[in-house]
Amino acid sequence: NRVCVVYGGSKNFNRDAQVVIATYDKCEYVLKNMSNAGMIGSETWNSSFWGGRTIIIDEYHKMVDEVSFRNICVRLTEMVIYVKSPVIFMSATPDEMYIKFIRNLLPERLVVNYMVVYDNEHYDYDTRIDVWSGKKSDLKDALYTMLESPNNEQVCVFYNSVKGIKEICKQLNDDRVEVLCSKDRKNDMGMWYNDKFDCSKKMHFMTSAYFTGHDIFCDITNFVIIGSNKFDYLAYSERDIKQIIGRQRIEGGGTKKYGIHIWYIGGEPDRNGLMELNNNKKKGDTVIQFLQTYVKENWMTYPDIVKTMLNYMRDCDAIRRIEMWKNKKSLILGLSKYGYNI
Repeated sequence: NRVCVVYGGSKNFNRDAQVVIATYDKCEYVLKNMSNAGMIGSETWNSSFWGGRTIIIDEYHKMVDEVSFRNICVRLTEMVIYVKSPVIFMSATPDEMYIKFIRNLLPERLVVNYMVVYDNEHYDYDTRIDVWSGKKSDLKDALYTMLESPNNEQVCVFYNSVKGIKEICKQLNDDRVEVLCSKDRKNDMGMWYNDKFDCSKKMHFMTSAYFTGHDIFCDITNFVIIGSNKFDYLAYSERDIKQIIGRQRIEGGGTKKYGIHIWYIGGEPDRNGLMELNNNKKKGDTVIQFLQTYVKENWMTYPDIVKTMLNYMRDCDAIRRIEMWKNKKSLILGLSKYGYNI
């Protein structure tokens, strides 16, 4: 009863637990269930309630990176500021900018960064990636070849576009294909939708809902990652790619069997989307410069600084990713710096 674990379809919640462990997508559920006793009014954190509890958040980087989790990330960051309870953020791909921000916010508090090193003989991942460039219209033929090849037992295709996946599925028109995406898009995918990995299928499309935390326990012959710089949600970060590769969970070095391929779709970024990102970044630059100039050493105490900084970090990262995906050469360079063998 002292430990409460919340993930997936968890429905039971123990508000008296001293240790709460939750996946990033369940943070809102946790705070909502604890809000009556954990908050005084709608703004003030009840320190006596939270004192002594330990909150553990798995794959926290998703809350920082994705817009849909931004509000709950603000709330959780505020809890770190105003409550003395230990909060542990876990991730195989930590967001260094967020860690630095927390350290700057709380200079008087101890912010410790632990690195856990696993025994490679259990999970031995290959870092080699083949990068291909081609047109979006060529995707169908390339994937059809993989689907028909007797050398391919299982193929995973990571593509953060429901519309793009649906187009390819219609072209392939094959019942050996399945799509794992958010339940909100279930109706869009129709007959191809599945809410769990089916090893009896041969080709498995996955959107960003499955880039992190979804474990695959059957041998994969090929991983295909489809991305571009047209929209920021298609320009995956180095962290995204590391998470994608980490989905294979076969023990004993079985992962050496598969090939990892990035299919780079060239083109120009969406002008309106890029303009909005750049305008938001400029506004963030202006706000931060103003605070540092006039509020000076206390600028981090500004009431809306958490929300401002989280939005600013996301805009900066999105622009950086689009820039990295501007051409095949810059993509290879960016991935090489992260330790991949391209």
